[in-house]
This record gives sequence, C-alpha cells and structure tokens, in this order.
Amino acid sequence: MYRKKDDLEHLIQSLTSSEKSYLTKAFKQSKEDSMYVTLYEQLQRAKSLMSLPSCQLSGKVLINKKYVLYETILKHLKQMHSKLSHDVSIQNLLADVEILYNHSLADQAMLLLLKARKIAGTHEKYGLYLQILNWEQKLSIVMDQPMRPIEAIRSEEEEILAKNAQINLLLSFYSQIMLLKKQHGYAKGTIKDELNVQVINHPSFPDRQECKSNKATYYHSLILSIYHWMTFDHELAYQYSKALIQDDNQNILPSDYINGLFQHITSSVCVKKFQDALQGIHVAQAYMEEYKLNQSNAYRQLFFAYSSTYKLVIYGYTGEKEKLKEAIHDAEHQLEIWLDFIPIELRQVISGNIMNAYIAIGDLDKAQVMWNQLFNRQSTQVRKDIYADLYLFRLCFLLQSQTYDLIPSASASAQRFYRNTDENKAQFGLESSIVQLFIKDIDYSSEKVLSPLLHRTTMLLENYILQVRGGTGFQEHYTRYIIWITAIERKIPYYKAARDWYKQHGNA
Repeated sequence: MYRKKDDLEHLIQSLTSSEKSYLTKAFKQSKEDSMYVTLYEQLQRAKSLMSLPSCQLSGKVLINKKYVLYETILKHLKQMHSKLSHDVSIQNLLADVEILYNHSLADQAMLLLLKARKIAGTHEKYGLYLQILNWEQKLSIVMDQPMRPIEAIRSEEEEILAKNAQINLLLSFYSQIMLLKKQHGYAKGTIKDELNVQVINHPSFPDRQECKSNKATYYHSLILSIYHWMTFDHELAYQYSKALIQDDNQNILPSDYINGLFQHITSSVCVKKFQDALQGIHVAQAYMEEYKLNQSNAYRQLFFAYSSTYKLVIYGYTGEKEKLKEAIHDAEHQLEIWLDFIPIELRQVISGNIMNAYIAIGDLDKAQVMWNQLFNRQSTQVRKDIYADLYLFRLCFLLQSQTYDLIPSASASAQRFYRNTDENKAQFGLESSIVQLFIKDIDYSSEKVLSPLLHRTTMLLENYILQVRGGTGFQEHYTRYIIWITAIERKIPYYKAARDWYKQHGNA
C-alpha cells in the first residue's frame, strides 16, 4: 500500500483542538524547519493544497516536504499520546530497551523493562507482555546478576499464554452464541438445547471462578448475559450485563465493550428499566465518539439499529405518541440511508419494530405495508422468531381492523407454520395455542363470541410470561400483545392502552 496524495490533509483535518495546540507548541520548542511549520499552518486553514495562498512549493520538493511533515506530526502525536495509551507507552519503552541493549547497557534496559512489565500486567496487554518476557530472557543472559532465573521467566510465559488462550477460547464461544442469536433470536425447544450443547454446557466453557483475567471475566459475563436473554431469564441477563459496564473496561477492546453496552441496553428494556436503556444509548454514543468507533460504518449501523429499535420499543410501551412518531421518522430516514449496507437481520429487527410502532400510533395502513414487506421477503432463515411473529401479528391486526372474515384462514395458515416441524412445535407452542382459538369460522363481530376469546388469549400470554424462569410479569416480546388485546377489547388506541399499562406496571 502507498500513501495517497491527500493523506496529510486528512491527518491534519482529523486533529483535535488539544492535538493542534500540542503540535503548535512542539513545533516552536523543537525549532522545526520554518517551511514545515508554514505548510502545516496553511493546511490547517486551507481546504486543499490548490487553495494554499502562499505556497511556492511544487513537484518533488512539495512531495518531500509533505512526507517529512506527515512523519513529524506522527512523531509529536506519539509523544503526546504516550501518556494516554498503555500500548504506546509499552512500545516506546521496548524501543528504548532495544537501543540500550544494543549499546551494551543491559542493566539500564532492565529498569525500563520492569516498568513496561508492570504496565502490561496491570492492563492485561498479554501480546506485549510476551514480548517483554522475551526481552527479559535476552537481558538476563548477558547480565551478571539477572533479576530472576530463566526458568521463572519461562514459567510466567506459560501463565500468560494460558490466560491468552482462555480469552481466545471465550471469544470463540462468544462468536458461536452471537451466530445462534443472529439466526434464531430467542431460544426455545431444540434451539435452546443446541445453545446449551455448543456453549454453556460445553466441557471447555469455564466457570466464573476459573477465569484467569479481567478480560476473561468480561467475556464470560457477556456470553452469559446473551444466553439468559435468549432463554428469557431477563433478570439474570440484566445482572450480568450490569456487571459489564461496572467493571474496569480499560482492558477490553472498544468494539467488545460497545457490544457489552448494547447488551445492557437490551437487558434493561427486557426488565422494564427504560430510563437505564435510554441512558445507555447516550453513553454508547459518547463512547463511540471517544474511541473513534463512529468512523466504522459497521458500528454506526449497529448503533443506529440499537438506538432506533429500543426507542421504538420504549415509547411504544410508555404510550408517548409524539416521541414515537419522531422515533418512526428517524428510523425510516436512517434505514433508507443504510438500506443497501445494513445486514438483513438488522433490517428485519428495525422494520419489525417500525411495524409495531405504526400499530401503536394507530396507522394501520402503514403497518400493513411493513407487514407485507417483511412477510414477502421469505427470510425465514434469518431471525426466524421475527418471521414467526408475523403470523401472530397478522391475527391481531385482523382483529384490530375488524376484518373478521379472514381470521379463520389466517389462523389456519399460522397453525401450519407453527406445526411445520418438531423444532417449530417446540419453539412456538404459545403462538400455536393462541391461533388455535381463532381457527373456527364463527361470528367474530359478536361481542359475546369475541370477548371470551380475547380473554383466553390474554390468559395464555400472562400464564406463559409468569412461568418463564426468572420472570417478572413482563416480557418485551409478548407483553405488547397483552396491551394490544386490551386496546382491541376496550376499543381504544394502542398508545392509550400502553399509557395506562405503563402507569400501572411501568416502575421497574
């Protein structure tokens, strides 16, 4: 790879105000060539080299000056950030160790190496730690009085390798559970069995007390939070996700820490801690900006997915109609921007929640359009739980819109899907029991006929939610159907029924 001609301009444009201030002082103190200083100052003000007002440079001279200025800026930035980044601090110390070693000053090098080892150990920089131990062996060989025997160094090396291996093992389990979550969402029946075999009950999956490092403990908690979310034990999922944001996060990759934040947002919603979830969204946005994750399209997409989805869910449950309208508008606008790039499973999640939000504000026509888009894609292999939910949604939609003549056929179609395979039977037993109530071709327009069926539907939902392990009487996926059935029965808008529900049940 080669540098592009505008790399210098992009580097200067990316500088923070504190970095610019540091560079200005550094240039003056180090008495850099005035030509470099002038070029730097002009590039700060100009949009491009073509607009430089007084630049007399051209050709190879300009190319060389730009190259040297680029290297000089990086040199000063490295000095500035050496106090902020543990990686940079260790690498700089190792560079000094090598220089001193090459000058036959092993004793002096060892002092710096011990400092580097302390930083690497405290912050679990195991890759760098192994380099430090390698240097310690080199220095010990040539020192008259080494700090410790070679055998002790190699023993510690084995410990570090074991810690690193455990982290990599947990990362593989994390990848596996995320794949299953992407494919199935919630796990019931055979999916739960598969989840247990491949992750939680796997012989290599460690207990918490067996975790050898803070990193290992973090990934262990992250995996268990996702597992308990998938298996509906949301109280326990919340306890594990809460630990993710309370623990020291300096040793965790920013990408994995933001995933932990997203998991905590999810768990907070699932236990009705809606303000915690909204606060988590703000924290995640600030964290992405601080650690430059917003320069990644993948993480910008992920943040959009979590932010939009849970604002739609939260305002749907609190019955805040105007905020919900705004959330729908923002979600649709962002979805249009990212449509060709965002993964299909995220599109499904966002679109499904937009559909639910349209029901909440009473726009049945747009909800019908969203349902058609989701159902006709036939994407049953991606987030199968969302596809399956469309059948139950359809039944409630027909009840809401009083399209009673289609209810028996829609229920029969749903029943065929829910009983299509043994896996479906195990996973969608509740849904199957509900649609079974509406398969008969009877007069659903009669209140005497419909009211008992709606009551039995509510009872099925409430009993299921109460029987879920770790249940709190709330289940984000199913409680909305209780609210919807209530709205249908009372003949009021969904958002009003949600507002009433939240006043009674919303305090987590």
